[in-house]
Amino acid sequence: MELSGAASVIAVIQLTGAITHICASYIRKVGEARQDILHLQEEIHALSRVLESLNSLLQSTNRTKIAAPNDLTDNLAKCSSTLTMLKEKIDPKKAQTQMRKWGFRAFKWPLHRAEVDKAISEIERRLADVLHRKIDIGRLRVAKGAAFNDYENQHTECLTGTRVEVLRDIDNWASMAYGKCIFWLNGMAGTGKSTISRTVAGRLKRQDRLAASFFFKRGEQDRGNAKLLFSTIAKQLGSSMPQLSLDIQNAIEDDPDISDRVLREQFEKLILQPLSAAKHCPNTIMVVVIDALDECDRTDDIQVILHLLPRVQQSTSMRLRFLITSRPVLPIKSGFERIPDDYQDLILHEVPTQVIQHDISLYIRDRFSKLRQERSLPLDWPGEQSTKILIEKSVPLFISAATLCRFVGDANWSPQQRLNAILEDQAIYVSKMDNTYFPVLNQLLVGQDAWELRRLIEEFQEVVGVIILLFTPLSVGAISSLLGIGKDDVQNRLRPFHSVLRVPDDTETPVRLFHLSFRDFLLNPQTKDSSQFWIDGRKVHQVLITRCVNVMGQKLKKNMCNLDGDGTLRTEVHGSSIDHHLPLELQYSVRYWVYHLVQSEEPVTGALTAISFLKVHFLHWLEAMSLLGILTEALPMMHLLQSVVHDSETAHLILDLRRFILRNRHIADIAPLQLYSSCLIFAPEMSITRTLFCREPPSLIRRLPKVENLWGTELQTLEGHTGPIGAVAFSPIDQVLATCSHDKTIKFWDTTTGSLRQSLSGHSDWVRAIAFSSSGRLLASGSQDSTVKLWDAVTGAPLNDFCGHSGPICSVDFSPSGDLVVSGSVDCTLRLWDVTTGSLKRTLNGHTQPVQAVAFSPNGEVLVSGSQDKTIKLWATTPGSLEQTLEGHSDWVRAIAFSSCGRLIASGSHDGTVRVWDAGAGAVKQAFTVQGHLRNTVVGHQASVGAVAFSPDGRLLACGTHDSTISLWDITTGALRTTLAGHIFSVGALAFSPDSQLLASGSFDSTAKLWDISTEALQSSLIEETPPEVIDGHSGTVGIVAFSFDKKILASGSIDKTVKLWDVITGSLLYTLEGHLDLIWAVEFSPDGRLLASGSNDGAIKLWDTYNGALQHTLDGHSGAIRAVAFSPGCQLLASGSTDNTVKVWNSADGTLKQDLSVKGVVTDMKFSIDGATLETSLGQLSIESSPSNYTFVPTLPTTELSIEDSWISLRGRKVLWLPPTRRPSCSAVKERTVALGHTSGVVSLIEFCT
Repeated sequence: MELSGAASVIAVIQLTGAITHICASYIRKVGEARQDILHLQEEIHALSRVLESLNSLLQSTNRTKIAAPNDLTDNLAKCSSTLTMLKEKIDPKKAQTQMRKWGFRAFKWPLHRAEVDKAISEIERRLADVLHRKIDIGRLRVAKGAAFNDYENQHTECLTGTRVEVLRDIDNWASMAYGKCIFWLNGMAGTGKSTISRTVAGRLKRQDRLAASFFFKRGEQDRGNAKLLFSTIAKQLGSSMPQLSLDIQNAIEDDPDISDRVLREQFEKLILQPLSAAKHCPNTIMVVVIDALDECDRTDDIQVILHLLPRVQQSTSMRLRFLITSRPVLPIKSGFERIPDDYQDLILHEVPTQVIQHDISLYIRDRFSKLRQERSLPLDWPGEQSTKILIEKSVPLFISAATLCRFVGDANWSPQQRLNAILEDQAIYVSKMDNTYFPVLNQLLVGQDAWELRRLIEEFQEVVGVIILLFTPLSVGAISSLLGIGKDDVQNRLRPFHSVLRVPDDTETPVRLFHLSFRDFLLNPQTKDSSQFWIDGRKVHQVLITRCVNVMGQKLKKNMCNLDGDGTLRTEVHGSSIDHHLPLELQYSVRYWVYHLVQSEEPVTGALTAISFLKVHFLHWLEAMSLLGILTEALPMMHLLQSVVHDSETAHLILDLRRFILRNRHIADIAPLQLYSSCLIFAPEMSITRTLFCREPPSLIRRLPKVENLWGTELQTLEGHTGPIGAVAFSPIDQVLATCSHDKTIKFWDTTTGSLRQSLSGHSDWVRAIAFSSSGRLLASGSQDSTVKLWDAVTGAPLNDFCGHSGPICSVDFSPSGDLVVSGSVDCTLRLWDVTTGSLKRTLNGHTQPVQAVAFSPNGEVLVSGSQDKTIKLWATTPGSLEQTLEGHSDWVRAIAFSSCGRLIASGSHDGTVRVWDAGAGAVKQAFTVQGHLRNTVVGHQASVGAVAFSPDGRLLACGTHDSTISLWDITTGALRTTLAGHIFSVGALAFSPDSQLLASGSFDSTAKLWDISTEALQSSLIEETPPEVIDGHSGTVGIVAFSFDKKILASGSIDKTVKLWDVITGSLLYTLEGHLDLIWAVEFSPDGRLLASGSNDGAIKLWDTYNGALQHTLDGHSGAIRAVAFSPGCQLLASGSTDNTVKVWNSADGTLKQDLSVKGVVTDMKFSIDGATLETSLGQLSIESSPSNYTFVPTLPTTELSIEDSWISLRGRKVLWLPPTRRPSCSAVKERTVALGHTSGVVSLIEFCT
């Protein structure tokens, strides 16, 4: 069906092209109809663009997800028919016939605009149907119940005849051609804002002018924050405006986790970009309704939303407007003050009292009229006097009128008795809300004796108290299971409260508050002594944490959804299976238990509860969080939990659990059951988590790999860039790390969770430098494209471009005051820029080679620069004069940093030294020679320094080197504190967090790492006992590993020029074989196990005795590196393949050359046939006795049941064990049930499986 659908699309595209071509010929000949012809051209062009995008989706690799519906071809055929009709009517052949018959004057445009519009509308309708069925935006995460017409949000609209002036003002704004982008309807609580929103949304929906709606609601997780605001709106836009669907779909395909990105990125990719690419319809005005913006939890998000929404005006394709309602709270008022030209407002509580009284009167009379009919009451009931009293009690709050009417009309009670209860209540209440809710609640106390009264209040606290403090609404059934109370009992206890709670007839639909003011009323501390219904929130939270833990303790277990294997991906688990095995009360408990514990304000009891639960069910809890798709929330929950516990045992446990999540959050989110295998077996052996939960190896694994004893200083690896990291920078005001890369992007990361917050694009070449302003509100970036860009660090919006350099930018920094940016460039200059105006303040000349590093002193008075001319220069910021030149490095200066006190300057150079200078005297105070580590130790060279950074507390100096390590030096003593290893390639970027507790590093391996460099962590790293395999391991990357035929010995060859032989059973080192002059890429055991052949980049093959490690022979003859070796079955022959495009066959006994074969390429893999007559290679099959030209292609050599695919070990083609980044091999070998992994760190790992 996809093929026929694609063919139909292509046919229609060809028709649009033909019509466009014909229109062009008409424009040249028919002047008076030019506008009509252009109109058709524009419409056809827009259709063509949509069709081409649809065709791309049909042709894409994801077409199985968007399989064509049965009527796709039919709809496209009808589009084709309509276009064919248009084409025939403007066929130039007919026009030429008319010209020949009647003369040139008869050549006219044959279509009327109305005819064109009718045809185009028909095609658009057909395409809209196709797109609506075709585009899969179901994967976009949305806030359930947020749309105005969702079941969860169903409420009445404004009564006819009420709110007339307000609705008219909104209608005029929504229809006005040049109206403001935003209409802000604000008013105090209970003034009817949400009802007006629903009414407007309903009207617009009936007019096909409602683009989307989002109704915030505090206390409901997804509706109480802005995280899913734009994704929810985007999904609705895809339905209401199908022409946007394709671009929304493309955004999802490009980033499946777009719903987790920052608001700016979601807004731009899901809304602004699709709008900009849409068909040009400038007269179309669509409206988005956003209700109760003040109920959005984060005030920062409110500010960002109000900053972003006016940007839709950048799109000229169509007009999108926003109706926003809220209380007049300060964050929203200040947000609107920043966009004074983009909104108009209307203040509900300033509407004249007589108007409000009129509307409330109509509402109450209408409700009582319906009640008279429903309950067969007298026609004059309840009487004019009673009605007026109710009106007076309600004005000016519509919520009061609605609550009192629901109270009187409750089907479970007599209307007159309820009415009398209100009329007889003569108490004087402090507030209008008291006046609304006290009469409703006090009537429950009438006629109750002391025992009944106490029981009623207890039941009220137990059920209603829980409902108002739930973080998301639950159904009667879920509340029953959570609290351990029967469903009938819950329903009976809720029966008196139908006027303030929306209680569904069924037990599966959530119970909701009619209005948030009821919750505020019950929790108001001012009514604690005057109201028996006052609810102590802390006690209710204490009850809820106990019940949540009980539910989880009873229902959490390993493999809750009965998945087939440990490698099963979360995306492969059907939602119905999750809902079946994790009922709502369990889902709620898993997600919110920590928040109830914190709100209970009982740290001692909370600590005991937490520690007893986590010691048993920590992994089960993480599995459930993963299955529910909310594992990213686990780290913030642990962080919050750690903030409220004070005893050392619990704090130590939670810290260990946090480290476990930090290291494993990525794979646990992808494959939940890897929590019990990969995550545990690669956890430090003495960590609390492993000690608690890894008492037995996973069922498929017989032998575990050796791991470190304790958690190291490395907290997490941030993967996401596709090119080397150019720079890293911490935000001074938030838990954010910024990184920039050769991939032309800047990424913001959450340092607590390691999750990506947002990605900034705009530079046309790789980004080399970034810096935050001291306020944290701005970010500057310098690029290979020779520009400096200024960004809003909160929203990610680009603010300004600083252009003027004639070469790439190598470094940038902000002045401490934030009013200046300095940039250093390959053009050998420094430039100072005014942040406010974007103008160039001055250019500093003096260096004779590219300026690699720049930095302001802490007081902003001095600038320091480091250059490829081997010098460091100090400049006076204000006049820009050169004050001092520091010389001493013997190679170019790559990195510069000021200490926080401003008295010291550190410089790192390609000469392998770091120098610390006295900033005042210009003298060297200390010089550190950074010796090479890992692979460079082998060569013996000093390591080039790529980055330096002082810790803000003045304790440490960090140096990043080209050998992939980081050295930490004590500033006071000059002693090396520790060396951090973990990156694969050179480290060129370093930054300390503002509190000096974290160090970020960026590397050419395209990753950034976060390190714990607190005093405790560094002390721990000094006493950490290194595993034996690291002590005896290689000092460079392991390039090849191979098992002996009896599987008792493992050989490993390395970049450090050595071969090591290992005992497979014990993991101990047997021999280190030295003699090669270059790295080793080939090793092979003889079938009898007595010999080992090794091949090196030095062109030599060496034969070793495996019993004593002695060298037997050195085989010379190749002129290139050795890439493969193989023994014949009888051990007499050894074959070798080289980059010199030859295969040589040797006598293994005496080392003599037997045969020299030329081949057309490099042999990278080989083995002898069983009879030893032929050699099967990666290029083909070679006959040992025949001509070297006789070889043919041979399929891939057979593999064992175990294999390594990407980052997984698979068994019989099924993924079973995920390898974390630090355990991914540079080479591997499999022998029966055992896997050997060689690593860039020089470590060799052994894992034995039960097959």
